[in-house]
Amino acid sequence: MRTWEVCLAYLDDLVIFASIFKQHLQRCQMVLDRIVEVELKHKLSKCLLFQKKVKFLRSIISEDGIEPDPEKVLQQWQNGELKVIAYASRAFNNMELHY
Repeated sequence: MRTWEVCLAYLDDLVIFASIFKQHLQRCQMVLDRIVEVELKHKLSKCLLFQKKVKFLRSIISEDGIEPDPEKVLQQWQNGELKVIAYASRAFNNMELHY
């Protein structure tokens, strides 16, 4: 089993995911065992357990998949950091092609 099939890690953040609760418990145990094995520290007060939706790396992860965090997108837009590129694709008729 590959790590990214069980959890996502970035610096000091971890997201552990599974499709059913029992599998999630097993994966939590596996990841926590590994944390103890390599002598990493974790703070239980910062842990959010058994969430259906979490914010992670400017994204929202849920059972629907990974989506951009609307708050971060709006913040980037207001700060001028985000450039919008619009793209549309459809078939043009002859009159539109020669306009």
